[in-house]
Amino acid sequence: MTGWMIIPPSDEKCPICAVEHHVDNPHDATTFYYRVLFKNQHGREATWNDAMLHCPEEIREDWTERLTKVGIDVNSPQVFGDIKSQEELDQRLAT
Repeated sequence: MTGWMIIPPSDEKCPICAVEHHVDNPHDATTFYYRVLFKNQHGREATWNDAMLHCPEEIREDWTERLTKVGIDVNSPQVFGDIKSQEELDQRLAT
């Protein structure tokens, strides 16, 4: 046998990003499951904009504002931006 397989998420998790979230909220672009699934389906790395495509406009605007505030470009496949730790993210959010 060659290659590997990713086990799908449990029923209570989103089948696209493997995280529990309201249907109107974006998929979690940082999860390994989402990134692999997206790349296999689209042939490129995902962005936060991709993860928000299904969201209502006001939710996309809110998430874009919050992600931009912590230095993440929603159009970039660098979905973590330059954030290296949860502590660094917390510090950015506090300012």
